[in-house]
Amino acid sequence: MQIHVRLGAGLSDASGVARLVVELPATATGDELVEHLAAHRPELAASLNQAILVVGGRYIHREDVLTADQEVALLLPAAGGEWRSRR
Repeated sequence: MQIHVRLGAGLSDASGVARLVVELPATATGDELVEHLAAHRPELAASLNQAILVVGGRYIHREDVLTADQEVALLLPAAGGEWRSRR
């Protein structure tokens, strides 16, 4: 299946591209996406362990199964701040 990947600022700077299309097995997880990118885009490997995965504006766990043609944003956390949920 194809997964569309949008790279956040730090990752897109390192790779030279803002978007990628990745081919993964039908039952691939967010973790498998990260592993695939680390293997095929070595310039991203050092930063990927810190990356947050976002689908449809929501954070997902790396164990979550992805679906075909889904767009996954990979974002690096901002330094110096604490993330808090607003209710």
